[in-house]
Amino acid sequence: MKRAVIIFIITLCSYEIFAQADSLNIHDTRSAGTSPADYSRMLKAHFKYSNVLGLPWGGSSYHTVIGLRGWSDNTGGKAHELAFSDDGRFFFRSGYTPNWEGWRQILVSSENGNYGIGTFTPIGKFDVRGNAFIGTTDLVLGSTGSFVQIDQGAIAGDTFTQIRAFSGGGNAVNDLILQNTGGNVGIGTANPKGYRLAVAGNMIAESVKVSLQNNWPDYVFAKDYQLPTLQETEKHIKDKGHLQGIPSAAEVKANGIDLGEMNAKLLQKIEELTLHLIEQNKMLKTQQNALKVQQQEINALKSNRK
Repeated sequence: MKRAVIIFIITLCSYEIFAQADSLNIHDTRSAGTSPADYSRMLKAHFKYSNVLGLPWGGSSYHTVIGLRGWSDNTGGKAHELAFSDDGRFFFRSGYTPNWEGWRQILVSSENGNYGIGTFTPIGKFDVRGNAFIGTTDLVLGSTGSFVQIDQGAIAGDTFTQIRAFSGGGNAVNDLILQNTGGNVGIGTANPKGYRLAVAGNMIAESVKVSLQNNWPDYVFAKDYQLPTLQETEKHIKDKGHLQGIPSAAEVKANGIDLGEMNAKLLQKIEELTLHLIEQNKMLKTQQNALKVQQQEINALKSNRK
């Protein structure tokens, strides 16, 4: 708005000058810089080299500059300059005598009506090349009814960034929460409850890898491992209603399960069962050999009776 007012003032001053004269003289001061002190209750136009002006984005080799000041010194406010580039850029600066402030580029549209920041060839209605900062105001992307909204919130004093998708009826159908403290992520829930990733609903994945820091249960095969007997396992099942070391149904309902830890526990039980099967197989072979010897002895006795 401030820039629009300044441009309006410059245009108005130009109109007044042209009303009193046939033209506005352009001073060829291409190699010399300017100072706010050069403008004292007047409007001037200059022809300048780009490198003399020190513009942040030179563009063309030459620029036309219009400067003005409503009073003769700093007591009446700043002096102002507007620079025009051949490629359509506009730059503006102000300053009190003796120094200018930095140049600022005025945002104007391209020929197709697009606006660009950091680019002179925007490919969309608003194209930003570089970092952008948005304050507490929500950012809404999309049309009326169906859109994506990015805003901020807080739960128990912990702030988060929220990305919400809205359906055609304007109702939120999905939430993505990024907590500012700890970096926890919530999908479908605004409260990850301390977990790195919390998902309220179903998940599907082609592959899930769980990396554990604790020992994998190969220790079951160590010689000093105390393998529970089948009698001990049977007693625990009768007393507790579940395998030893495995959470009960009530515990799982209340606390859920850790996939990595549960897989390790299940593997431990499989390895224990494998050891029992190996022992049972040895006993079965011993019994089979004994039965074979007994059968041979029975057959020999039958032959002798004949």
